[in-house]
Amino acid sequence: MKEERMNFNEIVETIYSLPLEDRKEIITLLEHNVADSRREEIAKNFKNSNLELKSGKLKFSSKISELKKCYNGVSFSNSFKKAFKKRVKSTGF
Repeated sequence: MKEERMNFNEIVETIYSLPLEDRKEIITLLEHNVADSRREEIAKNFKNSNLELKSGKLKFSSKISELKKCYNGVSFSNSFKKAFKKRVKSTGF
């Protein structure tokens, strides 16, 4: 038996057609699912960071010049750059 798949727009339209209480329940389910996924991602990053720390690959520094060297060539969003500059100014680095 062939399984029929819905595309994203069909899923959205189906959700829109549901009663309000069902849509609220979907919101709750999705929020919990996103939180669970984020926790798993954080745990994975924590484990990887610990491995890097133990192997000597992870370095810590409060010197802006050292941090800039680490991220040379990395692209950041404008909002991140703005927040970073604000933080640097407020801490006196």
